[in-house]
Amino acid sequence: MKWFVKLNLMSAFFAIPFLLSIELMVNVYRISRVTGWDIDRVNKITNIYQMAGFVVTTLFFLFLVNRWMEGRTARYVSILLSILYLFMFIYIIKKGFPITFQGDKANPVSGLIILGEFLLFPLYIAVINVFGKRIRSSYRK
Repeated sequence: MKWFVKLNLMSAFFAIPFLLSIELMVNVYRISRVTGWDIDRVNKITNIYQMAGFVVTTLFFLFLVNRWMEGRTARYVSILLSILYLFMFIYIIKKGFPITFQGDKANPVSGLIILGEFLLFPLYIAVINVFGKRIRSSYRK
């Protein structure tokens, strides 16, 4: 039971950075309107977050997989669970913070970028799981 909770927590952790990346990309106009920043500044901050967040979360996930998954092959279920958590988080944010100002709608290109990220997201989690396993096995030698 303890391992099942860890698996679900890890899957939710996998979904959160991807969710933040999507929400920052989609809500550029809303962030610009609320903060008073111009769109170029918001785009730069979003890009910096995505690059730095990718590095930091990758290191965190490698540590987490190494620490919590203990060499189990069932950890690959986290790929499917993280997609489910991602959809659940997006639904909660969509219902909690609806777009009331029509100028805040995202541009169509964001959808293509999100689609590309979504196709690479399961591959990223699989790579994290594989390297987390290899790091753990190299410690034992």
